[in-house]
Amino acid sequence: MKIKIRANLIGGIFFLLLSVIGWILIPFQIQVGKSSTTLIDAQFIPKLTMILIFIFSIVLIVLSLINEKYEKYIELNISNELKVLIFYIMLIGYVLLIPILGYVISSMLFCGVMLLYFKAKKWTYYIVSFSVVLVLSFVFSKVLGVPLP
Repeated sequence: MKIKIRANLIGGIFFLLLSVIGWILIPFQIQVGKSSTTLIDAQFIPKLTMILIFIFSIVLIVLSLINEKYEKYIELNISNELKVLIFYIMLIGYVLLIPILGYVISSMLFCGVMLLYFKAKKWTYYIVSFSVVLVLSFVFSKVLGVPLP
């Protein structure tokens, strides 16, 4: 199934929301001392960026709504997009499993599941991916002295 979306309208709305969320998060992420009396502090550039993103998002939304020639339509194939979504869900699962199972087991499991998901039939792909996980684990933990979870 294919759907047609208005790219500029959706993009404008997305970046409008992103700028509002960014504006809300800036004070929590960038601490400024209460004794700061100047206009330009550590929050100035991020806030200016959020303001500009907000303004340009509004312009994009308005142009998209009032004049059809500014709109760009994109046709999405739902089955392809669903495959990407499933991949991202598996990637999030991998990240969540690392603290529980550790790097080596989680990475080998993720590599195996990804190869199965993409229907890899050659057994050499599995051996190479598992070997890379083991080599990276050895290099980071023993050679570089970086502990892995």
